[in-house]
Amino acid sequence: MFRGLIIFIVACSLLISCEKAEKALVLPPPTGASHASVDLGANYDKQIFFDFETGKSVFTSNPYSWDLAFEAAADGKNVFMNGGKDIYVYNIGIKELSKITELPTGVNSSGSGWQYDASCGLPDGTGIGEWYGVAGATKAEVYIVRIASGVFKKMRILNNTETSYTIEWAPLESTDAPIIVQIEKDSSYNYAYYSFKDGIVKPEPAKSTWDVVFTRYRPLVFHNTAQVYVPYPVTGVLLNPTDTKAAVDSITAFAQITLQQAVDIPSSKCRDVIGYEWKSIDLYGIGGKYTVDRSKNFILHTRKGQLYKLRFLDYYNSSGQKGCPLFEYERLL
Repeated sequence: MFRGLIIFIVACSLLISCEKAEKALVLPPPTGASHASVDLGANYDKQIFFDFETGKSVFTSNPYSWDLAFEAAADGKNVFMNGGKDIYVYNIGIKELSKITELPTGVNSSGSGWQYDASCGLPDGTGIGEWYGVAGATKAEVYIVRIASGVFKKMRILNNTETSYTIEWAPLESTDAPIIVQIEKDSSYNYAYYSFKDGIVKPEPAKSTWDVVFTRYRPLVFHNTAQVYVPYPVTGVLLNPTDTKAAVDSITAFAQITLQQAVDIPSSKCRDVIGYEWKSIDLYGIGGKYTVDRSKNFILHTRKGQLYKLRFLDYYNSSGQKGCPLFEYERLL
């Protein structure tokens, strides 16, 4: 009997030893914090896309090179405007482009009625809004697009399919036939971009290559004189809208933020979570000197499922040029 029991136990041991062991989650070895910087130009004429896994800038372009951005996925339908360029739109509500050759009565270039995108960059905050009907067909309404002071275009979105958008546009005062443009979709990018001056442009790399972009965008900023919040272009950091989110921690010291703490902080997909308020400017000092808040930390969940903590250290390079953020980051997962 005992001999049979021993044989049974040995057989069970052999059987268990043949089973495939579960693969344990292996975290990257702690390597300490890394540092990087980008140069946006003294006049902010560059935007830089950054990948934290490689610790490198992957693409540089002109932030003012585009006017409108169209969601590039096959089912994409939302249209965004370049807030960093301070573009606005006005929905006239009529469907004939030729009937509009000037601003409507009661509408001035900077008064009420002009719409802008919310800085969070989510689809429910676009100034153009739902240009499509319930069934997805275009409403074909005319939008006036304010490119700059005294520069206006009129535009309609005519069609949207799985492969492209079709728009027509003309200068506001024009009575000539409008320009008709087909804007192709490419799902390897977040958006298809259009410039009324240069046509179709590509100011952004493939969405699989970057985590954040240092750029110009337009949040609501408090106006000290008027004592109200107004849309105003600033320089800051936006998230990749594809599978990227972030959180803010201004309580824990950067060195003390652990993986568990980072995971527990609620994160958001709003593109401007990191934003611009990690720096401030002394408007009353000579030259308007920027100061960086080193106690403001960010937790970044990347498109690849990696987790980083991040903070900014400076806004100037060694020559004293502004627009050169220096930042510290460390991978936690």
